Amino acid sequence: MKKKVIFLVLVLSFLFGIHPLYASTQLKRLGANPFLKVEALQAEAIYPIIMKNKEDARLGFIKAGAVNLFHPFMEQLKTAKIDTVQVPPGETFMWMIFKKKKKVFVLNDVEWAGKAPFEGYRLVIEHNKRAYEFIIPKVCFNIALKSVADIPVKAPVKAEPKKKVAKVVEALKNQPPQCNLTISPKRFLTGSTVISDASKSIDSDGKIVSVTFTITDSKGSVVEEKVVEEAPFIYKTKMKKAGVHKIQAMVKDDAGDESPVHSCTREVTVLKRGFFIGDIGLLQQFDPATFLPIRVGYMHKFTEKVAITALVGGAPLLNGCSDNPATIGDIMLSYYPVPRFFLSAGTGMWHTTFKTRTDFILDTGYQFTDNPNGPNFSIYLEGRSAFDEFDNISGLGRFGGGIRAHF
Repeated sequence: MKKKVIFLVLVLSFLFGIHPLYASTQLKRLGANPFLKVEALQAEAIYPIIMKNKEDARLGFIKAGAVNLFHPFMEQLKTAKIDTVQVPPGETFMWMIFKKKKKVFVLNDVEWAGKAPFEGYRLVIEHNKRAYEFIIPKVCFNIALKSVADIPVKAPVKAEPKKKVAKVVEALKNQPPQCNLTISPKRFLTGSTVISDASKSIDSDGKIVSVTFTITDSKGSVVEEKVVEEAPFIYKTKMKKAGVHKIQAMVKDDAGDESPVHSCTREVTVLKRGFFIGDIGLLQQFDPATFLPIRVGYMHKFTEKVAITALVGGAPLLNGCSDNPATIGDIMLSYYPVPRFFLSAGTGMWHTTFKTRTDFILDTGYQFTDNPNGPNFSIYLEGRSAFDEFDNISGLGRFGGGIRAHF
């Protein structure tokens, strides 16, 4: 009996416990993380204030997945009818833009769960035959989307027969443009030029008048934005920041309609051109001696296939009596015939108290992680011998491998 009671309690706890996972986020207090701190906010001041903080507002719309709504919002905000409203507890919002520690965030599926109504401003923006209802609380200036509804189509007015054709044409809906975006290249080094080509975008019942290209980083922050108003609607830019970026294109036609951003979003991978590296391994000399080489250095990539690396470090002697701990200084040129697999050749100094050697080095390996921002790791095999000891490479050559980190 006791086991049955415990089981029943666990089942009920589970059933009631999982409910919050699917519930909306309950907001019980406003003003803790305001988009803007504004005292005695008046309706006529909303547009000037948002204009001063336009980039933060744009970032919020992007993070909310509504970048194509930002331009109509800003344009219509100038003349929109703004009403003062009381928002009672229980009202819900599709999303809300706010700030925390000067960074822009978006909260989705929000419910006002305060003890009393809050006062705010209400406005409606029309875009692509839909009405978007926004609420801006006075206490925090957070921009919140409350609802989206289709705008009812007005019934056509009965006209004289000779004017029927004109009325039908007038009633026809404008078809939004269709975006077509190609990116080249999709994977490249920092400082390289990327080409965003929207020239194959079409508008079936008009013409395209502009294309807005927006580049965001992995955190959703806007890196760059450019409006191109002349055909062929191609945008070239150099990417300076490594990471996975998104390039979005929004096409606008001569009727003011825009293509949805999600239909024209592409990802590009930007790789660091230069970075620090470090490695550790084992080298065996058949004389015999065993060394533990530890090196740090810097790699610079000229292209995705060609790089140069400089390394310095030491090689403590683990066992053997024919040599002592060495000081190392190496420089190598690497070639990547395919991504992540490399072949290297170079020269280096191997200094001990017995002798200073000038080595010829061969190196090969494979990078088994591929994070654009690092760190990444690779395994390598290495063979080295002094130029003047090639005739005794089987005895004095050093061969081994290890692990290399790319920061």
